[in-house]
Amino acid sequence: MRVLRVLVVAVVLTGGVAVTAPGASASAPATSKACKSLKTLLNDASHINSKKFDGDQVKSVGQEFKSAAKSAPKAIRSALTKIGNFLIDVGNSSGVSEAQAKIAQEGKSYSQAVATVTGYLIQHCNGS
Repeated sequence: MRVLRVLVVAVVLTGGVAVTAPGASASAPATSKACKSLKTLLNDASHINSKKFDGDQVKSVGQEFKSAAKSAPKAIRSALTKIGNFLIDVGNSSGVSEAQAKIAQEGKSYSQAVATVTGYLIQHCNGS
């Protein structure tokens, strides 16, 4: 269960960084729209229940990430898709033990994708 909480904390932390980190504010309307969309997505992800594994909830959030990737800026499309695929894969687990194994196996790739999205948010989304 601890590993599942790490997953949730990473998603929540990414959202928190997006809202509070200093950086250049978005100048183009498309960037502003992308930032608002990402913040909404990360807010939804922050509601994943880390105390009780709900595969359907995790899969649903994963699907939101994959859908967001389709219209996201090119710089983060791949990262959002990786996060979405990862969450869907974890959500398809038959229980906590299997979810933890998947998190341990795929965590590095997921962490890199979260870092990419976080970097984008810091650089482009402060104040939007």
